[in-house]
Amino acid sequence: MRRIPALLSILVFAATALAGHSRSIPKERTTIETEPLAVTAWLVEGWSAGDGRLVPPESLRSACRVRMELVRGSDWNTALADAMRGAIVDRRELFKSGGHVAVKYETKTTESVYINLDDIAPATFAVWNVENEESPAGRQCRSEFDVIAHTVSMKLPAQHN
Repeated sequence: MRRIPALLSILVFAATALAGHSRSIPKERTTIETEPLAVTAWLVEGWSAGDGRLVPPESLRSACRVRMELVRGSDWNTALADAMRGAIVDRRELFKSGGHVAVKYETKTTESVYINLDDIAPATFAVWNVENEESPAGRQCRSEFDVIAHTVSMKLPAQHN
């Protein structure tokens, strides 16, 4: 069995996740943050980035909120275990985000993505959280964020091209 190159698998995932949605993914990456890490992603049409945060399109904005936090000086494994302790987790997924090991877990109205950045900054990880309403708009917002999360790249600013 052949392995599909990482970029191709991301694009296949994005196309599959967006099936049924009218939004598309642009051909160029969008800069979300430049300090302390250069953070880029392919944003779903209608999404924007500003002040180090992702902003859903106006039609979905009241149905969900996206937050990102960069954590330094903490162990990724411990933080992930602590976050899931006591949560009623509906689904977990281990994947690569921008070449970094990432874990996503979902509850009824949240999705959290923990991206381990030990390879570029020891004891550092990023956490993306989406809180959504239980509504079609909330579920669409979360689905579109999921596509974006699989395309996030985080590098030290000197590595950013």
